[in-house]
Amino acid sequence: MARIHCLLPVPSQPRFHKRIAAFRAAGATVRVYAFEREYFRGKAPDLNYHRLGRLQHESYRQRLPALLRAVPFLWRQTRPGDVLYGFGLDMALLGLMVHWLHGARTRLVYECGDIRPSMLGRGPGSRLLRWLERRVLAATTRVVITAPAFGSHYFTAVQGVPSSRLFLIENKLDVMPPRTTALPVWDGSRPLRLGYFGLLRDRLAWEVMRRWAQQAPQAVQILVRGYPFGIPDLREAVAAQPNIGFGGEYVYPDDLPALYGHVDLVWVAYPRPVGDDDGRWRWPRTNRFYEACYFGVPMIGQTGSADGELIEGYDIGLTVDTAAPETALARLQAINPADLARWRANLAALPPELYLYTDEHERLLAALL
Repeated sequence: MARIHCLLPVPSQPRFHKRIAAFRAAGATVRVYAFEREYFRGKAPDLNYHRLGRLQHESYRQRLPALLRAVPFLWRQTRPGDVLYGFGLDMALLGLMVHWLHGARTRLVYECGDIRPSMLGRGPGSRLLRWLERRVLAATTRVVITAPAFGSHYFTAVQGVPSSRLFLIENKLDVMPPRTTALPVWDGSRPLRLGYFGLLRDRLAWEVMRRWAQQAPQAVQILVRGYPFGIPDLREAVAAQPNIGFGGEYVYPDDLPALYGHVDLVWVAYPRPVGDDDGRWRWPRTNRFYEACYFGVPMIGQTGSADGELIEGYDIGLTVDTAAPETALARLQAINPADLARWRANLAALPPELYLYTDEHERLLAALL
């Protein structure tokens, strides 16, 4: 069986770990190569990985020298017939260079977990990135996407990739942690506990949550866990508000029971941009959505988003528009025990395949090897 060489921009992203673990469980030989970067610590993959150097966050120009330095090493580690699996565009470009050095006799896979704003702009930088991505797409065996809308709204509509070359693997859970709760059923006699977890970068959502905590200090408590990124005053705001607590970073999947077992609701909305709206916030499905489904915790989503459509369709939580904070606050403050009970009952009735993997990875491997 051919070897799979996984190229990671950071070693700690749970999505990468899920893919690596699934490939290994299916019997594939997997080698892992990762760059270091300023990011949440998480945990390293469950096998040794080769360190390729350090990358600058959000700086493609500064990343290029590090990528070029890694090419000779990866060329020596790989051979024709192997699979080069790049997580993100920069890793796929790295894989493409190695692919070319092997005379295009390897198989290149590009996994896209998000569409960045720079890919949708009209300026020369965005046009250059889309041109580079088309070079990758022309060489790939498969393009793996984590949300259906990435295919229909971007890869097919913008980049011209036929749907037959796209492979969907959502951000579902790959393990089944214990489902426990430390909270009695909320009946209105105690504060409602809201969880805000993950990469903490949604400025509009944070402002709505902060104002809710300020306006209803006896009615709501907010538990924040994760890595602050893009909300510069988060720690100061938490320190100034007694009913908001920050518990630091956490590790997937080890810490999930402690997170979801201590909240009545969880905020799952993908960040809506401040200012120019390119619409891309409507496409992803967040890790928190699948986790909340698994743990049976009702959720708050963004109106008009992919998560929001499912929340409304299954009636498993509330959607708000963070671009209209006054209306969002009013909807949050109107949540009552009957709402929570109904949402929990509907969550318990969800089909497990909505939030747990079935045979996705086996089918992907069959298409690659």
